[in-house]
Amino acid sequence: MLCSREKDYAVLVSLMQLWVVMAESFTVSVPVAPLVARLGDDLTVPCHISPEVSAVAMEVRWSRDGHTHPVLLYRHQQETQGQDFVGRLALSRAGLEKGNVSLVIREFRLRDEGRYICFVDSGLQYHRAAVEVKVSMTGSAPLVSLDGHQNGGIALSCNSQGWYPQPEVQWIDQAGSPFTVSSRSQFTQTPNGLYSVRSQILLSGQEQGAVSCVVRHGRDGTQVQSRVYISEGFFKSVQPWIIYTVSIVFIVLNVSFVITMIYLYKKKKDRRKLRKLYNTDRTDIYKDITMDPETSHPKLKVSEDGKSVRFDKQLQGVPDNPKRYKYWPGVLGCEAFSSGKHYWEVKVDGLDHWDLGVAKESVSREQVGDIQPSDGYWSIWFVYNEYRALDKKRTIIKPKQTVQTVGIYLDYDRGRLSFYDVEEQLHLYTFHSKFTEKLYPVFNPWESTNPLVLI
Repeated sequence: MLCSREKDYAVLVSLMQLWVVMAESFTVSVPVAPLVARLGDDLTVPCHISPEVSAVAMEVRWSRDGHTHPVLLYRHQQETQGQDFVGRLALSRAGLEKGNVSLVIREFRLRDEGRYICFVDSGLQYHRAAVEVKVSMTGSAPLVSLDGHQNGGIALSCNSQGWYPQPEVQWIDQAGSPFTVSSRSQFTQTPNGLYSVRSQILLSGQEQGAVSCVVRHGRDGTQVQSRVYISEGFFKSVQPWIIYTVSIVFIVLNVSFVITMIYLYKKKKDRRKLRKLYNTDRTDIYKDITMDPETSHPKLKVSEDGKSVRFDKQLQGVPDNPKRYKYWPGVLGCEAFSSGKHYWEVKVDGLDHWDLGVAKESVSREQVGDIQPSDGYWSIWFVYNEYRALDKKRTIIKPKQTVQTVGIYLDYDRGRLSFYDVEEQLHLYTFHSKFTEKLYPVFNPWESTNPLVLI
């Protein structure tokens, strides 16, 4: 009996020693190169335990150099966020189980820049690693202006906004070489921390041809530039009205250029938002929506799998019930949403009329005519080759081309319902409202024999 206990004790000691060895064998790793963040975007600061081991029962602390309080503290499976980061940080619980203790910082701000330290404590030992996070913002395309004649030459100015850190400015000729004449640059910092720059240069008659103003990051080398062409005639003595006319032309051209750049930037921002939705959140919020045949208008035919609906001239032999639309040719989805984020896609290719959106649970099934938020509907339509948001103003929507698939993104808690052109990855329209009851997807193919299809 004694020998048996001694053997059991020896086995127990061996297992404890093995456990200690295994517990002390992990390390943490972060990127060696600095991370680059953009203001307003979400940033993931990677930190992984190696070899892969669950961190659910460990202590995880994220801190910054020069700051006393932690950015985030995870201890006893409870999470505490620093005062400047409340509501903007996240650790993935699923990631913790796999040793992923990466920090997600939402809506990155300028004051978030710095050196972040990842600290992991298993109770038997701890490891830490640091990663540098820097902000980099590329500003607007330079606006080059003709300031007029000065001392027998032509004065040019160059303006650009929205840079971080402070950029470098250079004037170059058509051969790509910097001008030998000196220029003056003045930098100002806006309340949000971004830099604006105004640079001036005086060119004599020897500097002719293309003139470019180049604004670049000293940090990563990113640059933008604008170019003007200076001919010999500009340097000759001219009447004031000619100078005035030329100045007006320069102003008009540059204003048009700025308007175009703003338009393209907004389109690019919409694409980036939609691409982020698809690549990052889509799998989490994509919903398997089906249509409820008990709510469909009698002349609508819902497929057996609930994935499509089309108009049928023959009155369907369907039982009457309080949930069924009597006059308006619509059908509701089976699923209702009262919180969270939800996304679904509807193929509308081949239909000459359609309505899509969401409806409150309490909407009247005896609806007649158009629908709008005051009736409990938030939707857009395509009618008579025209896209409109069905709000009070019947806002016209102008997509790049005929929309084939509509993406619908509901953020219930924030009161937003957005519509997207899936093929072009472009934003179409967003409703802003305060939702107070359950919302159902709503579909209306009008009198089209081609089906609306849920993807």
